[in-house]
Amino acid sequence: MLLAQDGQQEEMVLEICRVCHYRIHGQTKAISCTNCGALLKMKEWRRYCFYGFFIIIILGVITNGFKLPVPNSECENAIAAFVMAQKFVEERLKAPSTAKFPYSSSEGVRIEYQGDCKYKVRAYVDAQNSFGAMIRTRYYAEVQNTKGTDKWRLLDISMY
Repeated sequence: MLLAQDGQQEEMVLEICRVCHYRIHGQTKAISCTNCGALLKMKEWRRYCFYGFFIIIILGVITNGFKLPVPNSECENAIAAFVMAQKFVEERLKAPSTAKFPYSSSEGVRIEYQGDCKYKVRAYVDAQNSFGAMIRTRYYAEVQNTKGTDKWRLLDISMY
């Protein structure tokens, strides 16, 4: 209890109910209004729900959203084989800086897994020849990955 300036006793008020405007006294640590039952700590409750929901969403994205398809074995990676075949072809071009390769999903591109970390890649490249004219060259490359590493070696290549 506090004394007001005029000498009368004044009650200590902790909160006022937002619904019925009932004065909740400082001695009680109520979560809800003792008069109408409305929640007094609604802001804290909402904040905890928001944080909980946010954490659940983040954990869901981390655990499920970013999973990449797992290859059947350590060396089954058709895209890596396609890219490495392009590098081997590029080394054999007259003007490698002008090379334009198709996407792995483009028509005319075939990538076949042969087992034992070997791939056969059939595709094409558009590049300038020694006269500066853009020509399309088809190629066949057989590449092999050293299991469990990023190392690739060329087994066979033909450009026609």
